[in-house]
Amino acid sequence: MNNYMLLIMAAFLIVIMMWSSRSRRQQMQKLEQEKRDQLAAVTPGEWVRTRVGLWGRFVDLDGDIVVLETSNGHEMYWEREFIAEIGGQPPLADAEQAEADRRGGRICPRPRSGRRPVFRRARHRRAAEVTQG
Repeated sequence: MNNYMLLIMAAFLIVIMMWSSRSRRQQMQKLEQEKRDQLAAVTPGEWVRTRVGLWGRFVDLDGDIVVLETSNGHEMYWEREFIAEIGGQPPLADAEQAEADRRGGRICPRPRSGRRPVFRRARHRRAAEVTQG
């Protein structure tokens, strides 16, 4: 009697697990299809955020590859799965645009004459330490 009860409970648990995985799979397929439809409807120039937090403007969609343009004009290729948000605007987009307008269209400040940026000096210093030591 005890063995039959144990078998019935095990069978019941297996049925519940199969039903749960099936419904989860259907939900994932539905979300995937919605994401594909959403990406197919994106127009070039719209802001897109990746899962790692990079914001870029949508340029093109080629199968599962999404081409994004960064604020400095470089194009980056991302897999469709890495797109987290479509539309909206990056947090500091207005401030960057105002700063670029103030500088005459340049986003990055021009380095002072005769001085290298800090990261280059540190790299050269480390290279000199390696060759000396």
